[in-house]
Amino acid sequence: MQYCWTGDKALRELQEVGISQQCFPILQECATKAIKAASDAESEAAHLSGKSVIALEGLFSSLDYFFSRNGLNALDYQLVLQRYVKRDAGQRSGDWTHSLSLWCLNPAVVFREIADKAMSVILTSGTLSPMSSFSSELGIQFETCMEAPHVIDVESQLLAAVVSTGPGNYPLNASYKTADGYAFQDELGASLEEICKIVPGGALVFFPCYKLMEKLQKPWEPRGNQDSFDFILKGYYNSISQGKKPAPCKIKRGKKRGLRHFYTQETCNGGAAFLAVCRGKLSEGIDFSDENARVVVSFALSSELQFIRHDIQVAQKKYNDTYSLSKSLLSGNQWYCHQAFRALNQAAGRCIRHRFDYGSVIFMDERFREERNIAYVSKWLRKSIKQYDSFDKSLEGLRSFFQDVKERTGPKGINTSEISDIKEEDIPSTNQEVLSKGAVKRKNTNS
Repeated sequence: MQYCWTGDKALRELQEVGISQQCFPILQECATKAIKAASDAESEAAHLSGKSVIALEGLFSSLDYFFSRNGLNALDYQLVLQRYVKRDAGQRSGDWTHSLSLWCLNPAVVFREIADKAMSVILTSGTLSPMSSFSSELGIQFETCMEAPHVIDVESQLLAAVVSTGPGNYPLNASYKTADGYAFQDELGASLEEICKIVPGGALVFFPCYKLMEKLQKPWEPRGNQDSFDFILKGYYNSISQGKKPAPCKIKRGKKRGLRHFYTQETCNGGAAFLAVCRGKLSEGIDFSDENARVVVSFALSSELQFIRHDIQVAQKKYNDTYSLSKSLLSGNQWYCHQAFRALNQAAGRCIRHRFDYGSVIFMDERFREERNIAYVSKWLRKSIKQYDSFDKSLEGLRSFFQDVKERTGPKGINTSEISDIKEEDIPSTNQEVLSKGAVKRKNTNS
């Protein structure tokens, strides 16, 4: 349950409780003094608690941008009051919680200040693709854009493939219209089982959201062995039938111990299948190099409204639709599509963690056969994607890839003599290239 105020209505609501643009500097000064007093106070003296200090700092930092530009920035915000049940991990019940949030729906509000003060602004990341939305979202024009190749030899160290049908020749399509069907769920489970039998190491399977992952995971649990499939990081150590051995771990054991169980299971039993979600902890920051992950399987485009995970995403879509013309923004659907593929691109690279690593990236959804969807995939991966006519042929390609790599792999991994350095001519020099690795905005140093 929630109630939202648009920016102009939020201004009026705040004014009624004495928080206006005119008196905000005074309130900000008082808050600064209170925070300083809390940091200087002795333990016996009365002072703000640590949580109160954090809340004040966050509130006044947001209000500072909210009231800037003579209040014009307020139109880029929403004030939101939410009431929801907060559940601890693994618990079905919880307590009612209330939260008051000030959502900024225009990143240019903050980024504009950075760009105006800096001589140069460089955005660099391996997963900025698709890049066409950044200029409008951040409110600046990037003069120089470059998309660099990957550090690996994509032809020999990577197999990227689209699997559009399962072993029973049933179409794999995880849209909301078909994801509930038992035929699709069984076909997807059987497909993952066959893939995991071939992969000589760990497998990471990424879902677009927790809801879909939980829905599909239940029919895959072996009967009588449900206790072996406990939560950890809201992902699952799971066996897909007999494809991989389960790596059981209770959530209370914690993140590091849970990962240690995964690595141990992967080493001793030829691999474990780890089911997780895009934008989750596994798609960012956790290293699955070498045998820990030899394949990444992604499916579902996560572009359906049914899979939107947060209310703020709904608000963002409406905001983009409202200001798409006046502020040159992507439409709400276009924005959400970009976000979905950006998350997918980030997850896809989890099996390639260093120059001599190798692995396979499999898109298991027939919609990835469409050029309009492949166009959103990172350039280094997009050009090497193979389209197979049948599931059996995709398995043959996967088996052949790992056999070929095994023949060229010594005790220390890939034969480095077979991998050439990236040449300067391989890097695009035109400013029209879509950015994946870096972007530069330069200001006139003579002004």
